Formats: sequence, C-alpha cells, structure tokens
Amino acid sequence: MIHQQAKASISAKKTKAIKRLKIVSSFNRRDDRGNRVNDPRAMILDVVPVIPLNSGRWFNLMVEDLQHLTLMTFTEEL
Repeated sequence: MIHQQAKASISAKKTKAIKRLKIVSSFNRRDDRGNRVNDPRAMILDVVPVIPLNSGRWFNLMVEDLQHLTLMTFTEEL
C-alpha cells in the first residue's frame, strides 16, 4: 500500500509516503546471521516516567492535553 502511494501521489504525499516506507523498511533490515538489526519490540516504552506537579487540577489538564497530542500524532503517522 505504501509502495502504491509513493508511485501515484503528488509530491507532498509522495515524500511523506517515501519517509514512511524508509522507516518501515528499516525494521526489516537483517544482519549476516539473519537477525533483525532494528527490533520494533525494543522501541516500545514499558514505563512512562511522570513528574508530579504541586496542583492536582493542573496536572490532570496537562496529562489530558499530552494524551490528546500523543494520540493525534500517532494517528497522523499511520
């Protein structure tokens, strides 16, 4: 699907599709022994550090904003 987008898109979409293709293909690189060079499982955070603020109300608002921005960024990349 990404290959098709890269071939048939206008320049802005084409460059975005090519960037995505480079990222995806980098996960499939293997060394001489057949092991993956970039393992996607190693790129997922198990624990996200959070520094508590003084005011709980402001903290909740900031966390909601951070979650919203993270989801927006993640869905745009897909």
